[in-house]
Amino acid sequence: NMITGDIRFSLKSLKTGIELRDDHMLNKYLQVQQFSEAKLTIKKIDIPLGWSVTSPVVSQKPFNAVLNLHGVEKEISGFYNVESVNLASIADFEIKLSDFNIEIPSYLGVKVADIVKIKVSFNNMIKTM
Repeated sequence: NMITGDIRFSLKSLKTGIELRDDHMLNKYLQVQQFSEAKLTIKKIDIPLGWSVTSPVVSQKPFNAVLNLHGVEKEISGFYNVESVNLASIADFEIKLSDFNIEIPSYLGVKVADIVKIKVSFNNMIKTM
């Protein structure tokens, strides 16, 4: 058994807690006026044998997906967890900003890392037939 599907996210909703930093992140680096949304297309998530919505907890299982970010599509892989009966789920993966044509942000002359760890959390996303 396998799960596929899309997760879409409005980049305009991102907040860092500092208004000026938000402006730089959204407009200079992510260019949200042109690229307002990120999309994670799940290609393959293996469902463990015996998995059910009544016994849904899963730990550190691999997944494969395509990330569409900043007008670029790249294959990515990572790990997912399902943490509770309400199907609260987390996916972890890494991206390289330069792979997505995103300028590496800097602050006071210090650049952040090109490789960024991403954690996606979502609830009750699984539709049963």
